[in-house]
Amino acid sequence: MGAFLEAVIGCPSIHARWLNTLSLLEFMGSRKIARSLSGAFCDEQRLRHLAEEARHAHFFKRAIERIPQAPVLQGYTVEQTLSRTAAALYFHGLDARVKHRLQEVCATMDDNSFTELCYLYVTTLVEERAARVYPLYDSILEKHGIPVRLQGIIGEEDRHLAAMHASLARQPDHRDELLSELRLMEEGLFARFFAALERDVARLKLAA
Repeated sequence: MGAFLEAVIGCPSIHARWLNTLSLLEFMGSRKIARSLSGAFCDEQRLRHLAEEARHAHFFKRAIERIPQAPVLQGYTVEQTLSRTAAALYFHGLDARVKHRLQEVCATMDDNSFTELCYLYVTTLVEERAARVYPLYDSILEKHGIPVRLQGIIGEEDRHLAAMHASLARQPDHRDELLSELRLMEEGLFARFFAALERDVARLKLAA
């Protein structure tokens, strides 16, 4: 991942698309949280999480303006992101596979409990991935003197993850072995997404 990030930040136009892709992923996350809200699950913690994910999407979009010679990217089109289709497949695939696995192992769970547990597992997996990527990216930004810092976002993501772990521990249907299984599944999905990112960056560098 480090070599990939070094390659990304070496080209302003590619770096801008990477930041826009992070913005897209945070935006996707905020939309999934919004869709999970209901009369049964609309507490302060989830509303705060929704607001913070939307703000993170805005942060990464604005961060593009701090990259010298970076293009203006108004939307989330294929031409303005990196591996947009693979990003969507990662996010939506994660959601679908968690739901499918829970349907297999928690068949007797009521709808509200099922929705809550899906939200907790998917969010935990996404936050654990962010906890690996964002600190590494931040250290590389600092090393190269790029005026974008992620400490605030990293702190919020860490708090999200701690809240998810605490909420899972209170769920009667949560199993540590199931979470371990879902982590392996997420690793496979992310590996495919990351391979697509590497191919996209290599293609763009050749075309530059």
